Amino acid sequence: MKKIITSILILLTVVTSFYSCRKNDNPKLPEGIQTGVFPLLTQDPNGDELIQDVTAFSTAFTLGLYYPNPVPQKMDLQVIMNGNYQVVKTLQANITSFPTKINVTGTQLAQLFGLTPDQVAVGDDFTIGPDVTLQDGTVIHAFDYYLDGTTVVPISPYGADALNNPGANTTLTYAKVCSLDIDSLANVGNGGQLLVQDPDLVEATYPVTATVTDSIIKLKGYSEMPNMVLTIRVIPKSQTLVVDKQFLGPTIDGYSYTNWNVVGTGTVNACNNTMTLKLTFSVDQGSFAPITQTVVHP
Repeated sequence: MKKIITSILILLTVVTSFYSCRKNDNPKLPEGIQTGVFPLLTQDPNGDELIQDVTAFSTAFTLGLYYPNPVPQKMDLQVIMNGNYQVVKTLQANITSFPTKINVTGTQLAQLFGLTPDQVAVGDDFTIGPDVTLQDGTVIHAFDYYLDGTTVVPISPYGADALNNPGANTTLTYAKVCSLDIDSLANVGNGGQLLVQDPDLVEATYPVTATVTDSIIKLKGYSEMPNMVLTIRVIPKSQTLVVDKQFLGPTIDGYSYTNWNVVGTGTVNACNNTMTLKLTFSVDQGSFAPITQTVVHP
């Protein structure tokens, strides 16, 4: 029954589309409406994504156009700090060639706002976006706003439909975070003793022992199974985690399911050395909805 209803709905959609979208039914755009420039900022995969050490931070991105036409007169890259639209600094002006690679350092960002590197605190962030000057001289500001009383209300220069285009990205934000030390994260100095907070699978908080090889952390005693090991890959520059699909073991106590596999992702809080994992488990009998586990120091 459900398949029949679905087929009817699809057929009606196709018929409606056929009769409602004829060649001559598309009106011209009203006068005064013009195709706009849609900038595209693309992070260089080799550049830093987080500011862990301001003086060491070095990144790059490409400033280009999502659509090849029209081309603007120029773009000026602007920066705001901590979302303050009332203080805008120019990173690089008069960019007329697209795409253009832009290099940025942490010291450079700090100096734009009159700060020394040590004055940039954890939680601070810098957002970069371009002011676009169209061929007719109109300027589309990256960080425009209006005041509602004393409240600053940001004005997005682009609509939600444009921003939801695949790969669309008109700004980049770089946040100051605590520096990541993988040995500290895994508590190597204290024998690798960690706790897994697991409210869903085992429904308990239990100890594991961590070992580190390069950027790989292995947790032995996972799911309260003495010989079960969960392997986690740490991505230091983004402070993210990857749990590549892996076989855990034939069984987990308390379950009748067989041949457990897991895959997932996660994030690191380097300030308090915690790992938050979002994991999906599968067994011979099927798979489970994703669950969240947190790995902390005792």
